[in-house]
Amino acid sequence: MSHFMTKKHQAQQSQQFDLSYTFPLAKQLSLEIGYRSAWENSQSDWIARQVNSADDYNILDSTLSNIFETTFLTNKRRLRMRFRGNDKSEWGGGNKLRIHRKFD
Repeated sequence: MSHFMTKKHQAQQSQQFDLSYTFPLAKQLSLEIGYRSAWENSQSDWIARQVNSADDYNILDSTLSNIFETTFLTNKRRLRMRFRGNDKSEWGGGNKLRIHRKFD
């Protein structure tokens, strides 16, 4: 019978940049354009070790161990039309385009 010891480690880093501008088109109508760029890096390690004859968990089991590192770069563009009513209500609609890339 085999005995296992497992260890899990996760780490994540991210950075984001946002930029937007609103153009007034009329007293109650405006156009908003925006851009967002984001970078994310994550690491996930799952290490499994088997016990040896001296009862130490120092034999790495590569069939049960996984080490992953993933990096994503996301660019998003936004276009939105806003309408402000007399009762201070606000209506809007728009479109977003997201480009998402994974790097290995």
